[in-house]
Amino acid sequence: MQESAVPESSTAQAAGTSAPSETALQLEVYAGPGTDYLMVGTTAKDTIVKAVKMESGWVEVEFDGRRGYVPQTDVPDLCTDTTLRLVDATDGEAQPYPVYEKVGTQITLFERVAVYETPGQTGSATLLDAGDTVTIIFPELTPIEMYAQIEFEENGAKRRCYAVVTDLLSMKHPLLNFDSVKETNAVISYNGTAYYSTSGEADGTPEHWRTAGSTPDGWMKSETFSVSGPNLGMAAPAHITAVMKSYNVNDEAMAGKFGLNLYENRQFRNASAKNAVSSDMEPIVNLLFDSEIPLVQTSSDTLELTVELQTFEDENRIVVKAGKPIESLFSDRTVALSALMASHTTLTPQQAAKEEDALLKSIYPRLEQDKTYHMELSLSDEFDETDSGYYLVVDNALDVYALPILHGATSLGIYSEDNTSQLDATWDFGAAMIQLDDTSAALVLAVLSENGFTVQRAPEAAQR
Repeated sequence: MQESAVPESSTAQAAGTSAPSETALQLEVYAGPGTDYLMVGTTAKDTIVKAVKMESGWVEVEFDGRRGYVPQTDVPDLCTDTTLRLVDATDGEAQPYPVYEKVGTQITLFERVAVYETPGQTGSATLLDAGDTVTIIFPELTPIEMYAQIEFEENGAKRRCYAVVTDLLSMKHPLLNFDSVKETNAVISYNGTAYYSTSGEADGTPEHWRTAGSTPDGWMKSETFSVSGPNLGMAAPAHITAVMKSYNVNDEAMAGKFGLNLYENRQFRNASAKNAVSSDMEPIVNLLFDSEIPLVQTSSDTLELTVELQTFEDENRIVVKAGKPIESLFSDRTVALSALMASHTTLTPQQAAKEEDALLKSIYPRLEQDKTYHMELSLSDEFDETDSGYYLVVDNALDVYALPILHGATSLGIYSEDNTSQLDATWDFGAAMIQLDDTSAALVLAVLSENGFTVQRAPEAAQR
């Protein structure tokens, strides 16, 4: 983006008249840092209560419960060393004031999204349509929601507004990423109906709770049952052969410097191995599971699968679950990653802490290089022995992947040396597709086959 033009003065003052008082002084307000943005009106200078951030000679300000941009020269008294500066790129040198880079990620909206002048859903909303293109500028966390400032075209002019991140990225939409599931995952047929293999809970509002005649708002279970192979024992845990990253259409937006990630998003839905990208979480997964996945829940060595047949609108998916919850694998409720590293190697605790810090910085480059970090796995007690530990997803090559099912408030947190929370890695862990060894995959497929399921390649993949 070119540097925005800054007028000599945005004061609405007739030529030849005397300067108005501070109270009467009217400033032109724009919907972005420049006169090439939509002009949203004027306001008296004394109504401006705060400078939010500075950019290219302009200042985003708060006034009358709204936000907009005015030239920095109009409000110099509000611009201090504590005011955030937003730039295209930083030079890496320390500054006496906070400096951040713009996110600058362009996305195409998956569904209609409401945007507002301020982060807080106050005032009237503008609706952007599915298929519209917007650019993410900067995230802002409020006490209730995380918002993102975005930029888009409106009537030939540029405009900036705010949207809730979960809405902007459609993270709660039942069909987000389902197109990739249909491209790369297997179809499993049962009683004449075809279902796509993937992950996710049936989270739609039950019919007796919905308004009469309303449509489902999420995936609904049509059937759920358990199946097993009486002659198919699984005496040993499944070996981990690879860890892939589940495809996510929002990867670029969520993997930026600030990571538009939310603590409430703990479980990956509609998983697929599209693009076959290795997960950065592989070393952490192998440490937590000691390179093995316990798919058998009881001492009988019988592989038992819980099968859910789910529907939403005209789509069908099959969700298969198995194994012991990760929460049951550890006696302690808090597990330090460095302690696991030391227990699996000959490293001293100090050496393990150093290796842990280097690993976390390699996974998350946005962590500051001059600080030291550690990871803790916090395990919830909100599970019982009948709960499953993994989603089992079958792809078109008939490879089988396990995705961790996280119960309650189980989380993976990254902390700085003063134990200040820095990042939540729970989402990335939940998106790890852990590929099972061929023998274990064959056992999973055999149990399904013995119980009336037919596994085949998806039609979309067969046509390519």
